[in-house]
Amino acid sequence: MKKFALVAFMLLCGAAAVSAGQITFAENPAQAFQTALEKNQPVLITFYADW
Repeated sequence: MKKFALVAFMLLCGAAAVSAGQITFAENPAQAFQTALEKNQPVLITFYADW
């Protein structure tokens, strides 16, 4: 039950951040890292595979 509550909380926070326009998506890693360094913000890198 704790895991469910944590996941629900994270989803709600993520949805709030997206609606507030705080998350910027980038396709160029070099530019994303440079922008993050300038703004002192973290970078989230996601990976996926279709196996």
